Amino acid sequence: MRLKNPVFITSRLLPGIQIDNAIIQLEYDGTDDGRTVYKYTIDLKDEEGETTFSGNDLKSGRGGGSLNEGFSSLFSFLGAFAEGSPNLFPEGLKEWAIQHINEIVMTEMEFDENILIEE
Repeated sequence: MRLKNPVFITSRLLPGIQIDNAIIQLEYDGTDDGRTVYKYTIDLKDEEGETTFSGNDLKSGRGGGSLNEGFSSLFSFLGAFAEGSPNLFPEGLKEWAIQHINEIVMTEMEFDENILIEE
């Protein structure tokens, strides 16, 4: 696997992106009916410590998908969550997403326009 900036290997040994005080990581978590299942982990540090949010409900389209496509989808859903779509992520992540909507959108565009993770 070859990573391009701003993607880096995190302390969990996963590809990740840092946006301010959050490290967003993604990994494969199997397949479901021809779709790639991704597990995301978001480590959010603040003055009170660190909170981890994770889930494995993100899936590719039919025929599978790459980590690059998975990250693009993840940031797309984070943007929708910040703009008001309910129940996409744990509520504790909402304030962070709203505060960082511009970075979320820019990062999604970066994954859409470039291959940042070569597998």
